[in-house]
Amino acid sequence: MADYWTKERIVEHISTLKDTNTHEKLGQFFDDWAPHYDKLANSGYTNIDAIDGSVASIEVARKKNIYKNLYVQWIGGDNKMDVENDSYDAIIIVGAFAFNHLKSDVFPDLIRVTKPGGYIVNNLRARWLKLEASYADGKLEADMEKHEKEGKWKLVERHVKEEKNSEQNVVTFIHQVC
Repeated sequence: MADYWTKERIVEHISTLKDTNTHEKLGQFFDDWAPHYDKLANSGYTNIDAIDGSVASIEVARKKNIYKNLYVQWIGGDNKMDVENDSYDAIIIVGAFAFNHLKSDVFPDLIRVTKPGGYIVNNLRARWLKLEASYADGKLEADMEKHEKEGKWKLVERHVKEEKNSEQNVVTFIHQVC
């Protein structure tokens, strides 16, 4: 099984995201991926929750025995997180903004569950800012700026980590909740 997830197979698997346009298909994508994607490092944090739309991903996370709460839930739009207001000091988002994944309509809920002064860190491949229609032409960043103008959060940093293969460049947005 380990040989199955070669770099080429990972690229091929990720390329299928454009066809995962329903929660059911997206769930299957991550169910297939779950045993292989979670490479968490022990950084000394002990009060960590995880949320994912994939049951298999959450089951992999459960076996790590590092999460306090695990939520299988699709978020965004009318799907609000089953979490109280001002619950988190920080939210880290990795790989959740891509083809047919999270949309900017999730920002109000992320802000809601983050304590004032807390941080929301969002990592995504730079290519999605061009290829995903709901992010393209500056739409995602415009939605981020809208919340900043409304005084809900402020952009602390926008950083691009450039890789040898520009398709792998990562953009990190760090917002502080007001």
